[in-house]
Amino acid sequence: PCELRSDPDTDELSAVVAHSADEDAEELEMHRKINRQLSAGSTPAVILQVVERNLNNMNGINLSTAFHRLSRCRQGLHGPQAKVLAAMLHLAEAKATQELHCRDGTLPANCCTIIAWSCAMLKVFSGPLFSMLIAVVELSGNTCEVYEVSNLLWACTQYQKAAFHAEPVGPVGLSPPPAFVAADYNSLACILRGCFAQRQLDGIKTSVLVSAFTSTAAVLQQSEFKRMLLNNFRHVLRRRLTELSELQRKLVFGSKRSA
Repeated sequence: PCELRSDPDTDELSAVVAHSADEDAEELEMHRKINRQLSAGSTPAVILQVVERNLNNMNGINLSTAFHRLSRCRQGLHGPQAKVLAAMLHLAEAKATQELHCRDGTLPANCCTIIAWSCAMLKVFSGPLFSMLIAVVELSGNTCEVYEVSNLLWACTQYQKAAFHAEPVGPVGLSPPPAFVAADYNSLACILRGCFAQRQLDGIKTSVLVSAFTSTAAVLQQSEFKRMLLNNFRHVLRRRLTELSELQRKLVFGSKRSA
């Protein structure tokens, strides 16, 4: 339903929108119109005006597009704008909850990865929302591309940092997010197992592998599965040393030069 094309080494991302088979023609045109308006917005004020006018009619794709466009603006949110962003967070949590209970396409898994990535870029972390997004991706992760899972992992590392520092985050005055609980870690491990442990890693782009390696190392709790997966990443990346920067080599192999 939606796709976030991302190279973790660059900041070039774009949202590509399709439609749900369950929508009738009128709904489809309405949601396409909302998405066109969101995509045309180049400032938080313009984007959030579109959101405020259409909040009750936005589907999951519209919502993920709105988050994504805001994250790309790289501008602060103030006053009433922060209130609209808070409403977006509540709506995302509600849609993720419905998706978990009904599995009806209300918030597709790849849209969840976009929202998580965008929240991390905006430094807006809601504990309940992130747990819901992770759970939806666990249920339907086989519909996500590898880079989308990598984006989710990166977002989770940023969430962990915010929880560790225990300081209020983001423009909407949220309390520090709670640390991930066992269920979150188990879900992330399941997502990684389905995405990386059950497929050939050789066909995955080097930058995505490096991002997945560093995020896995940071976010997963210690386990035999984590050790095995990191070793698998290293095995593939060792054959691509010429593609890695010096910093990437240190991140993956440590300070000792790997031959």
